[in-house]
Amino acid sequence: MNTEVTKPDEKPVGIGFVYDECSTKLSEQLQLIETLDTKISIIIGFASGIIVIILTSETFFQRFLSGFLSLPEKTLLILGVVFWVVSLVSAFVAFLTRKYATAPNPGELVRWANEKKERIQVSFIGNIIEAYEFNRSQIDKKVRWLKGAIAFTVISIGSLIIFILLKTLA
Repeated sequence: MNTEVTKPDEKPVGIGFVYDECSTKLSEQLQLIETLDTKISIIIGFASGIIVIILTSETFFQRFLSGFLSLPEKTLLILGVVFWVVSLVSAFVAFLTRKYATAPNPGELVRWANEKKERIQVSFIGNIIEAYEFNRSQIDKKVRWLKGAIAFTVISIGSLIIFILLKTLA
């Protein structure tokens, strides 16, 4: 992708607006990462809480210890636990720290301290665009794993709810 807008010595008329918009989009992107991490934490906590409640219920242990679980109950229990584990793995992968880009680099920006604002903006707007594109690919990966975690959590909880219904109806 060509991110060079113009020659650094030329001043595009709209550079202030374009630079501000690009900087805002990059900041919004970094905020989105924080929001996604919060959602992932909630999924991990919710899924784990539901599983713990189900697996530590007195009725479950009475039936488990008595050795009486029907084939459908065993199947649903195993499915619920397996999907719970998969949802946790998906959530943890989504939560893993990835590299994210910010721009402009403060160390490089300091070297431009004696230049006019517009010249600096023209020179660094390409860095902001590159950081935005790089972060977008990282966010897409995070979102895919988050969606998987949500789907597996729903399947896990659904299996365990059916398991509980079978237990209470038996």
